[in-house]
Amino acid sequence: AELLKRLQADGRRIDVLQNNVGVLFNTLEITAEGFEATYVTNLLGQYQLTEGLLAADLLGAKPVIVNMASGGLYNVPQNTNLLNVTDPKRYGGKAVYASHKRAQIVLSGRWEARLQQQGGHSYVMHPGWVRTEGVRKSLPVFYKIQKLILRSTAEGADTALWLATERPHDAGRAIWFDRAVRSEHVFPHTLTAKASDDEVVAFLERDLTETMTTLAASGHT
Repeated sequence: AELLKRLQADGRRIDVLQNNVGVLFNTLEITAEGFEATYVTNLLGQYQLTEGLLAADLLGAKPVIVNMASGGLYNVPQNTNLLNVTDPKRYGGKAVYASHKRAQIVLSGRWEARLQQQGGHSYVMHPGWVRTEGVRKSLPVFYKIQKLILRSTAEGADTALWLATERPHDAGRAIWFDRAVRSEHVFPHTLTAKASDDEVVAFLERDLTETMTTLAASGHT
């Protein structure tokens, strides 16, 4: 909320918004507001920022939103039950991370429908497995075994930069990887969604409203 205020006061508009943040914790962490920490980082904060920019008309004339997902999304169906897991017995870092990243497909489709009216686009893409500190910390065994064949950060970022400049017509829910559209599903068990698009958005909107109400009651905005 404070960031949105500063951006609005600054008066400049954003032509390209890159929703790049992503973390995977193997141990459950809870924020001061009572949410699972990676849910806030990977999804809820991204939703708040992007929706806020749209509501305040802070995006440029023909804006582009690029949502950085992950190949991990192929392991889970679309759902809400794994978005904000606060029970240690149910928490699994890989599953909740994958669920956050699949939910980005929903948000990209939602934002594409809104941006089309002004000639803009929203894309969702994944970078492949990249040699990053995040992968090393979150998936140490995988990193050790695959280190020599993991992609460079430049290779991982290539498609995001390409989408921002080339702005192809396939947008919204279309998943991009290496400058090409890929399938939304790889395994049969993810074909049947466990939550609709509307249910995913309603889940985020409920938590965002709850957070803003709590902050307002405590004298913060």
